[in-house]
Amino acid sequence: MSVSVPPHVKARRPIPIGAAIGLFLTGLFLFAAIFAPLIAPHPLGGIVGDVWMPMSGAHWLGT
Repeated sequence: MSVSVPPHVKARRPIPIGAAIGLFLTGLFLFAAIFAPLIAPHPLGGIVGDVWMPMSGAHWLGT
């Protein structure tokens, strides 16, 4: 009776630190983009107000 020895398996290389940081940042931005409506402090059209007003005496070039 013989004992079988598993073939030599190459060890996996660790992920380079630059790739890990890039993957983390990409995931962070993707998370923020998907859940932006839930984490925004104000409603989508809530801060519009008088932003695009035409020229006036107080604002010669408009707002």
